[in-house]
Amino acid sequence: MRILIVDDEPLVRIGIKSAIDWEAQGVDIVGEAGDGEEALRMITETVPDVVLLDIKMPKMDGIEVLRAMKERQLPVQAVVLSSFDDITYVKEALKLGAFDYFHKPDMNERELTAMLKSIREQFGSQQAPARTGANVPGSRKEQILYDALQGNVHDLSAETGLKEGNMYVVLFKIKDYQAVIKRYTKETESILPNTVQNVVGEILSTEKEVEFLRLNEQLYAVFISNSELKSLLASLTRVNKMVQMISSALKRFVNIDIVLGISDWFADFDGISMGYEQAGRALSQQFYHPETSIFYYQHLRQKSESVYQQADVYLSQMKSALREEANDRFLELLSTWEKFLEQEECMEEKDVRKVYEGLKFIVYDRGKRRQAKRSRAGRSCRLAGNP
Repeated sequence: MRILIVDDEPLVRIGIKSAIDWEAQGVDIVGEAGDGEEALRMITETVPDVVLLDIKMPKMDGIEVLRAMKERQLPVQAVVLSSFDDITYVKEALKLGAFDYFHKPDMNERELTAMLKSIREQFGSQQAPARTGANVPGSRKEQILYDALQGNVHDLSAETGLKEGNMYVVLFKIKDYQAVIKRYTKETESILPNTVQNVVGEILSTEKEVEFLRLNEQLYAVFISNSELKSLLASLTRVNKMVQMISSALKRFVNIDIVLGISDWFADFDGISMGYEQAGRALSQQFYHPETSIFYYQHLRQKSESVYQQADVYLSQMKSALREEANDRFLELLSTWEKFLEQEECMEEKDVRKVYEGLKFIVYDRGKRRQAKRSRAGRSCRLAGNP
């Protein structure tokens, strides 16, 4: 894997390079850039797999770089680097296709290693069929389907069974994956994703205008078009039938439960990437409703911008309370924020986790400063001859 580091602060770039044994992770750092213009030039020249991209930079910020990457369809995964207060920018970055984001203050080896693993699982698995040879059946189709999810539509009519008209994207993942995978040993854990792929592939093989794609060990995509059905109700009924078929078959043959996210309908191939995003947003609602198995994008409550602004206000207030050591106020704000999330359902699980990690970092940093202050005071007393 090839990585480009982009940040206008030299110390941050040094810190990233020193935070992890990149070579041991199979990573080659192909270069560094200090601003957005230089970053775009180096992305074109070095063709990295991943760019670690700062949001706030001179000349051209990270958001502008992401827009340019999207317009030029550069095949690079971007991981955004932000401060704890850049939530609005982070949201925009994710909308523009960023894979994930890190808060620079609490970035560590564990997070970096997990990021590499996640990118390899999601994108490396899609490249694997091509490595087995160009004549392997389905390998070109899988790449075309994967490209369509990323907004690069080509050859779908010729290479797949999909047709334009009343289309949907369905995403599903294995429920309680960590518990399920414990049924297998390290040597046999690869059996599970292969079995899921075989079972779903078999039950969909006789269906018209349906394609299936494994994204990683836990996540799978189903593409459904309904060109022969003029009614949206009939189209959605067919989608629901397929969803029930998949869920029932996996429960019967593999003894696993799945959670599904279903996009809204869209008319043509150009809507696939939007459908993918919608299905992902629907699927993310399991965080708030763990007992539910099927989530529809069209049923999601659309949030106003004021909801997100209020969430940002709570985060800023919690951070200030921690740094001012106003512990009672912080706990009160934390409780209010958690109740607000339950009511508004306005953040995904991964974003909530990152908030907790950021708050934990502030507590840890405050403790370190306090300990250092006590150590200095102790040394002063000893030097003054006091017991």
